[in-house]
Amino acid sequence: MCKLANSVLGRGEVGTLHSSLEIFQKETDEIGKLALQCSKLLTDNIQQVLTEFRDNQRETRRPYEENVKKSIRNKKISYDQMQRCKQTYERACLEADKSSEVLQQNMTQPQRKVDQLKAKMKSSRTAAETAKQGIRRLGQVSGKCQKELGIRLFSLYQENAESGRR
Repeated sequence: MCKLANSVLGRGEVGTLHSSLEIFQKETDEIGKLALQCSKLLTDNIQQVLTEFRDNQRETRRPYEENVKKSIRNKKISYDQMQRCKQTYERACLEADKSSEVLQQNMTQPQRKVDQLKAKMKSSRTAAETAKQGIRRLGQVSGKCQKELGIRLFSLYQENAESGRR
């Protein structure tokens, strides 16, 4: 076809194949330009939809992230309190043990000193028991925080799975 179009070119003949080729070339150029415009338009639309989706996901995740951060912060505070209670408990147990040993060694001491040692031992044991209860209570709070965190993460996962199906 190209040979025929070129052979007719420039010899003064009518060259209907040459004019058809020019028309074909112009239409091809126009179709190419339209395809480029269409692809740019599609790219812009897709980019806009993806940006909206990303922003929507951020807004959806924000309350869950805040809840998770709050839960983690509460758990850290509970952990710190538990460590303090544990140290108090250990200190109180050591004091009670020392008081008990001193009491057993100094049974020949005056009654007043023996009473003081018994009172110190009793207060140490009471403090140890209080600290032990605090540790139990904080352990329960920690378990509750972990459970809530798991529930929140699971609900976020389900919500993301449902939005992915849409």
